[in-house]
Amino acid sequence: MDIPKALTIAGLDSGAGAGVTADLKTFHALGVYGMVALTSVTAQNTVEVRSISDVPSNVVEDEVNVVAEDIGVDAAKTGMLSNAEIIVTVSRVVKKWGFPLVVDPVMVAKSGARLLREDAVDALRRYLLPVALVVTPNIPEAEVLTGISITNISDMRKAAQLISKDLGTPIVIVKGGHLEGLESIDVVYDSRNNEFHELKSPRVNTKNTHGTGCSFSAAIAAGLAKGLDELSAITNAKRFITDTIIYSLNLGHGHGPVNSLASLYIESAKYDSVMDSIKAAKKLISAGFKRGFAVSLLSLDYFKKGNEGIYVEFNNEISEPIFGVPPVLGSLAAQAIGKGLRGIIAVEHEGSGVPSNVHLVEIQDKKYALVMGSTATDAVDSFLMALTK
Repeated sequence: MDIPKALTIAGLDSGAGAGVTADLKTFHALGVYGMVALTSVTAQNTVEVRSISDVPSNVVEDEVNVVAEDIGVDAAKTGMLSNAEIIVTVSRVVKKWGFPLVVDPVMVAKSGARLLREDAVDALRRYLLPVALVVTPNIPEAEVLTGISITNISDMRKAAQLISKDLGTPIVIVKGGHLEGLESIDVVYDSRNNEFHELKSPRVNTKNTHGTGCSFSAAIAAGLAKGLDELSAITNAKRFITDTIIYSLNLGHGHGPVNSLASLYIESAKYDSVMDSIKAAKKLISAGFKRGFAVSLLSLDYFKKGNEGIYVEFNNEISEPIFGVPPVLGSLAAQAIGKGLRGIIAVEHEGSGVPSNVHLVEIQDKKYALVMGSTATDAVDSFLMALTK
């Protein structure tokens, strides 16, 4: 089978939260074959970068050439390029092969350690950015590249235009994660048509953001490798990185990594939730109930962001699972989230013999008994047990 191919030119994080490891996980999660040109090896965890060893620039050049000659490169991204010699070399070899390049101008690790030497910033500006299609600086990186202070969306727009005009990259994404607010807003500027776009997502309250820049730029490169237009690739990458943060991993004592395989977790959770809802509905039918809902939420954080849950509505027979929470269950889902529970059942019931711990609610002029649990099946078991007491 044919498969799109993407190359990451970046460093190795021994803690596997960022760098080429995060990039490869992102490529694979998005259906792209990933390749590596290693630039540096870092002794790194969630707390610190203890040491950095650079790969000789001639080896980096060989790494790119050898995969481009044989396998081919549909798109590439750069991450940690710690010295000027490596930057100049990468710029030359990218220009030679002509594949679209996404530059993540990595300067500082999440732990605060500097990953780009002072003398390399000029090389980044003079050699690498002019051969890139897309560059993805966060606010501190954009301030270094432009020399201006960035405190709001207007400043982000100004910085994006300056980077494109002065440094030659057609598409600039200034990431707004460092600004305060309920939303995380990225500004996209495309100098080819002089258009701005704002990409918004709910801000996720977590310290586990190690690898966000790596995974975001890798997701853009993956989209380009698959033949998407630039804005579609960027928009898809924004959705992808939001899910990786929502499903971030609690590892280590510092900034844990984002979960580049979140999309696979979500699909697995959907299946588990469907099976749980069907099992719960079958139990209710076996117990003689004729109408109701069995609901499982995928993840509380995921659901809070306005995404789907799984529910099965039954009326003597179980219908096909339907994705999405029906409007009549919106308030019930909100109650479940408030209690930290993931399963809901709402069974048509007139209320006779209903124990005190089972709540009666009215949905579309019908009375339902409402029970919540850690899963829909647990909620059914709790409900049936309560009725026998």
